[in-house]
Amino acid sequence: MVVAQTRAANEALEAGGGIGQIFSQLGSARQFSLLEIAKQPETFSRVYTLSNDQLVCHIEEVMPANLFEESFFAGAPRWHPEICAEVDLDFS
Repeated sequence: MVVAQTRAANEALEAGGGIGQIFSQLGSARQFSLLEIAKQPETFSRVYTLSNDQLVCHIEEVMPANLFEESFFAGAPRWHPEICAEVDLDFS
């Protein structure tokens, strides 16, 4: 979820680009607040906010548990069945 708190932030969002680019464009210091971390058998995740006086972003990232292992690249994106279904991949 992204909430623009100023007209400049709203215009930057409408112009597009990555969140990091938008924060840089707005120019004020940003804050990071880690809200939650979780580990499941197949995944790990974190929920956090990035914010400044113009913009608030609530972000949830879900990553495969073996992301930092060599085995990740051998089977990606097998770790997430919904992704396989979305792009119609069959790794059976």
